[in-house]
Amino acid sequence: MLKIYQVMAWHLMKDGMEQGGQIKQILGKVSKLVSLCRKSTVSAEVLSNEFKLQMATCTRWNSQLTTMRSVLRVSPEVWNKLDTPYKLKQYELTTIKELCDILQPFEYVTNQIQGQNMVTSSLVVNCVRGLRAALVSLHEVYKSKLVSVHQSSTETRLNKFESMEAFQLAATLDPRYKLDWCHDYDNEVQDIRDLLTTNSITEVSLYLNQPCLQEDGDALGYWMAKQPEFPVITRLAAHLAIPATSAPVERLFSIAGKLFRPERCNLRDKRFEQLMMIRCNPQ
Repeated sequence: MLKIYQVMAWHLMKDGMEQGGQIKQILGKVSKLVSLCRKSTVSAEVLSNEFKLQMATCTRWNSQLTTMRSVLRVSPEVWNKLDTPYKLKQYELTTIKELCDILQPFEYVTNQIQGQNMVTSSLVVNCVRGLRAALVSLHEVYKSKLVSVHQSSTETRLNKFESMEAFQLAATLDPRYKLDWCHDYDNEVQDIRDLLTTNSITEVSLYLNQPCLQEDGDALGYWMAKQPEFPVITRLAAHLAIPATSAPVERLFSIAGKLFRPERCNLRDKRFEQLMMIRCNPQ
């Protein structure tokens, strides 16, 4: 399993921070500001629930994005009521706003490909190409070195995933996308057709000529229903079961840690397994 979401987010953000000393300083100031306000009873009363500040965590890169957004929600009038040495200047707030805009596509991609109980392998190629297009648009708006660094880092780190045959097949065999993800140049459509037709030309042609499912369609349910019609390429649809990330499995470890606590260390394996099944399969 691939931790693509960490590649897309953590390393790309790290690359950008290393190229922007000013940004690193501003984020450090934001962290100190939020920490101080969360410890102060006076600040808590002034900020109230409407402007509650969120603290970033080291295990989730996008929590830093949540922290920045929570700071931006606070109006200047409210900040003026707080006695803190870490008040942000206007240019710093503008930088934070731009950084949130630049990182938003990475957050979207992260949320998409670390989904649970859904097909994610077919999203990898689409996400890489969508991220690339989003960065081009952002570069036109901000003309920022940070965007340029993220563009370069995206190509360096993610290009290999885009060209992986397993993910290309998963995207094509997802009835919501089929060949819609392919470029019109470089004979990409024909190359993918050739890759599939080594198994069954007739089935592939029939499948690709049928309309795509809606975006919210059930890709796995589609292949279960179509198995009698497409017995050969249905076997290839197993690519859709490949998880794009290890996030769902990591969530199981978090749940298990809550169940198997020190005060419950006498749980037998069978009972522990039953509790996990109940917790992870509420229906």
